[in-house]
Amino acid sequence: MELKISGNTLIIKGNIKSIEDYEKIRNAIEDIKQTNNFIHLDIEDSISITSSLIGYLYKLVEKNKINLSMEVKSDILYEILEDLNLIGKFNVRKK
Repeated sequence: MELKISGNTLIIKGNIKSIEDYEKIRNAIEDIKQTNNFIHLDIEDSISITSSLIGYLYKLVEKNKINLSMEVKSDILYEILEDLNLIGKFNVRKK
């Protein structure tokens, strides 16, 4: 998995599948959060997302009041987020 930060956007390339991936994403988001109240995630390739990352993003939105948006390329990942009723919560759009 590869990460790139551009302003308030985190671009994620590759599959999100391990605790290490979650930790890398969390650390990158924490860096962005220092200077931005709005975070945009651009998930390029992943067809899955870890439960740890879902919980972390949920906490960001609910507890920390971070404005989050997400673009996903994978139909499978979009459907997973839709099944979990997170499309509205995470402001998810299909790419």
